[in-house]
Amino acid sequence: MADRQTAAPPCSPNVAREPVPETPELAHLFDEQLLTDYEKASLRRRLVRAAGMAERLVEVARHMGLPADLAPPVGFDAPAKENVLRAVYEHVRAQGSERLKTRVARGVAEGICRHYIWSNASTLPIAHELTVIGPWLLVNRDRSPAFRELADWLSGELLNGLVLSLQRVEEEVLTAEEVYLGHCACRSAGVAQDLEQQGRVFTLLGEADKALLLDRLMARFDALGEDHLARTTGPKLRAVLERLGRLRSVGSSEYHLDHLLQWTYPDWELLPVRPGYTTRWVRSMRNNHKAEPIDRTLALELVHIWFFARGAVFNSMKCAGAQYTICSCPTPENEGGCVLTNWYYYGGMNRSLVPADDHHGRRRDAEGNVLPCRFFPVRARRSCIGCGCDHARPGPRDLRSALAQSDLLETSLTRNRGRS
Repeated sequence: MADRQTAAPPCSPNVAREPVPETPELAHLFDEQLLTDYEKASLRRRLVRAAGMAERLVEVARHMGLPADLAPPVGFDAPAKENVLRAVYEHVRAQGSERLKTRVARGVAEGICRHYIWSNASTLPIAHELTVIGPWLLVNRDRSPAFRELADWLSGELLNGLVLSLQRVEEEVLTAEEVYLGHCACRSAGVAQDLEQQGRVFTLLGEADKALLLDRLMARFDALGEDHLARTTGPKLRAVLERLGRLRSVGSSEYHLDHLLQWTYPDWELLPVRPGYTTRWVRSMRNNHKAEPIDRTLALELVHIWFFARGAVFNSMKCAGAQYTICSCPTPENEGGCVLTNWYYYGGMNRSLVPADDHHGRRRDAEGNVLPCRFFPVRARRSCIGCGCDHARPGPRDLRSALAQSDLLETSLTRNRGRS
């Protein structure tokens, strides 16, 4: 933890903050003896937010003349306490596998998901909140093996995150045609509120290391020049970096990495334009004014800041086979994580995160068995996911060594680009 942390200013209007109420009770959903007080508070807040979003959706339906209360369809023998979704699930399961063709089901699902990625509705907070909270809540309400297996299968087929090691992210950023900086949907929807912990900006580094990371970012910014920045980097990030430059020039103590994090939150995901990534999400986010271009070298330094100062887990988000973003996902040790990290570490789902085995790979013993995470106690509940730690080194997360390797990679890629 940092030896000094700076209190965050009041949150921006697009990040709702609500007090954690005493209700709803969690006993019918979770074994409370297995939860810490911090986890209980986070879960209560999430459930209350989900309920509030659902009430708003019902109100919208009422104004549109749609029925607010939906009864199970005719032909479904479902108790009154069961909802329509559960009744549909039971009905489908009862039909047997001969009636449910996997290829057809997957094709329909892919069509829906690709339309969702393209549509402007996908970036609205209420749509995202209900989309991501719903499956998570359902899998915890029904602990039967069949239902959990179905939810895990749906996660693997429809929505999951491919863990990208730090080194892989560096390569994909530096070789992209363009990179955009966008809203993290979990953060902007309020599903995750991980900027602070206990009222202060959450960071893992001491002051010297935080200063090193900020100075590298600002050195890149200064070297690019105004004309180049106007072509490659949007006005929001330029304004933040210009403000930090002015603070540095007068020797202000507000020239600090914590303030960079405050002033850019929740714009903490990267949208690369490169093979393998759909451009639909970029267009959708730009249509909603939630993404703007960023120079590749500035993006590279933000990657280092998120990984080392925040402990981020980089995920290439995948919806029905379409990769669409690289997110610096909120981690399970702060606010419980985002949707996918929360499902993986707390919900017991195995396919919401797909571990990485490239570059330094996953931590293993002499026999090749994957070992738990070495650095983060919460992540040690599961095996190492391959986030980029160089386990062959005495200091696998050594900042200066990793930055030196990154500089060598950039020099190599720049040289190869010049030859081509």
